[in-house]
Amino acid sequence: MEMEKHHHDQHCDDRVIKELHQFTIDEKPYFLPSGFYFVRDLKKVGHVPECHILSEIRGTDVDSLTDDTVTHIEGGEVFKSYPGKGQSS
Repeated sequence: MEMEKHHHDQHCDDRVIKELHQFTIDEKPYFLPSGFYFVRDLKKVGHVPECHILSEIRGTDVDSLTDDTVTHIEGGEVFKSYPGKGQSS
């Protein structure tokens, strides 16, 4: 009995990313598909040290986010990292 060859693109077609959305961390642009992400994952994308706190800036509001917070990326989000308590900059 001959095994059928597996073609990678046959089962991945439905996972094609159609559009990436830009957001910034510490004034540097990054791109992800629209969706919900844990803050700890955004910190990895933006090369933010684990011990830093990530805040989301919305106009004049600044929300400090914990690593287990889920945030929605849909384009235009602005994040800033800060040293955590007991850390020097």
